[in-house]
Amino acid sequence: MFNRIKNRRGFTGGFLCGLALAAVLYAVCHFALDKEQEIWRYIHRNAIDAADDRTVEEGKYRGMLSALGDPYAAYYSEEEAQEMMQTTRGTYTGIGIVFLTDEDGSITVQEVFEGSPAQRAGILPGDEVVRINGIAPPELKISDLAAGIADGSIEEVQIAVQREGVPDLIEAVLHPEEIDLRSV
Repeated sequence: MFNRIKNRRGFTGGFLCGLALAAVLYAVCHFALDKEQEIWRYIHRNAIDAADDRTVEEGKYRGMLSALGDPYAAYYSEEEAQEMMQTTRGTYTGIGIVFLTDEDGSITVQEVFEGSPAQRAGILPGDEVVRINGIAPPELKISDLAAGIADGSIEEVQIAVQREGVPDLIEAVLHPEEIDLRSV
């Protein structure tokens, strides 16, 4: 009889420890999921100019890769990935700039193609885009610009950039043209 009581205590103690461990694991996992859900609720409740869910989600992915601090790690939306695929085919119609959009919506010139309208206008990597065709970041969407150039609805690109160490804006009018991409 003593052994049965001892076994029940062991079973009861083990069961309670297992139950406590399960509750702790549930709370930890639930907190991680709840944190993101709480942020979503906060955005929908309090944001003055709330972005649509897709834009917020895209920003989440950009932020994750940006947090790595790796200059070669970048997230591209579906539209940006299609644009990137287009530019790696050897030629494309454009102004000769690869833009980098930061998680805060700011846009920087990442690369300027040799012999392009942008290079001839003096645009350099590192220039910060102030406005394109009268639209300033973060309202400016590079994917819309690329689509307009590709379908021919944008025939002229008025760009204003700020260069570090230069007090005045650098402004240029660029006309899209067929650009030969030299791949290494």
